[in-house]
Amino acid sequence: MLKLYLLSNLSDMITDEYRELVNKNKQLIIYICINLPLMKNFCLLTLLLACAYSGICQDVFLGTSKDQISNYYIMSITHKRGGISEVFERVRPQDGKLPAFRKQIIEDRQKMKLSTEGFDKVGYWRRRLQYDCKKKQYCVLEATYYDLYGHEIKNNDPDPSDDDAKWYGVPAATMREIEFGKACR
Repeated sequence: MLKLYLLSNLSDMITDEYRELVNKNKQLIIYICINLPLMKNFCLLTLLLACAYSGICQDVFLGTSKDQISNYYIMSITHKRGGISEVFERVRPQDGKLPAFRKQIIEDRQKMKLSTEGFDKVGYWRRRLQYDCKKKQYCVLEATYYDLYGHEIKNNDPDPSDDDAKWYGVPAATMREIEFGKACR
């Protein structure tokens, strides 16, 4: 019972600072785990937390955007009843493309008449999507933008009352189609 309680509350104990520390010190943690067997409990807990919550074990490279600015990664896929799959994805700039990545996001937001405040500091963003595998449609449930240090800049949750406008057909020959193929196997 105690183990279940600890596991269920694990995410509450992990701070952004801890995630950043683990992410920056992966090589040191691996060195400690290999060379200091007495640190077994520390190693198991740290590696478990690193894999589960920092994203270092979850991200699977999906592909690069056609304009060669953004890299897409799948963080997780959950299959639900009724042919629905939920996907968490992360989008990062390609090496050396951070200014173009930021510019593209700002221009896209301006076209949609959304605020661009703070987006000159964006480092990556995450989205939670649902795919209707039977209808070959998707909908964005949430999009969150972060700076390079993992601090949230903006969370764009679509209006839940706007049911008619949120589902879109999966366009052919795009990252969305590749992701649909992985989510709806």
